[in-house]
Amino acid sequence: MNPVTTVESIIKDAGKRFGDWMDEFDPRHGEQGVTERNYSFQFATSFLKRFPKGMAFMEVAFLSRKSRTRSNHLDVYLFSRELAVMLESKGTLYGQDRVDGIASDIKRMNKGLMRSIQQRHPNIQAKDTVRAVLTEAWSDDHAKWWIKDPKSECTWERRGLPDSWVYRKLQVYQYPDGQRSEEHTSELQSHSDLVCRLLIEKK
Repeated sequence: MNPVTTVESIIKDAGKRFGDWMDEFDPRHGEQGVTERNYSFQFATSFLKRFPKGMAFMEVAFLSRKSRTRSNHLDVYLFSRELAVMLESKGTLYGQDRVDGIASDIKRMNKGLMRSIQQRHPNIQAKDTVRAVLTEAWSDDHAKWWIKDPKSECTWERRGLPDSWVYRKLQVYQYPDGQRSEEHTSELQSHSDLVCRLLIEKK
């Protein structure tokens, strides 16, 4: 099993499930877009569909190096014998602060955090572990910036974002009458790292 291909398949399934329902229910929270937990839940639902004997653990606390307390948390830890996913969900990509926040999340989802979580299930380990981030953007230009399109006019710095990641995009939903569309985009680095984005694009 290729873990990257598997996660991409899960993203596509989550996107289809989410998009199919958006004709029946509008999940947007006004100008705030779709709340972060929706992303986590849709991904977790598709993960458990793929791995019925797996489990999704929400708000997984971990030890802070600075405070030495479990004041920080990982949004979701998805586990099966075949694959584990460390998942963070972020709000709308609107500026440099948000970019830096995503970079910070990626940095702290390191091997040390992975080991500390794996110690919670010492008797069973997954064959592969993947890191993932889910977020959204409101602008087509922001999306172009994220996938490193030279046509983007966005001037945000990519500091802290791994240069080696490969970026992909999947449209999830097209709003009628020229309203916003939603797209999943994914960025792949290796067999251990994946970031996916939920993009809301202005038409």
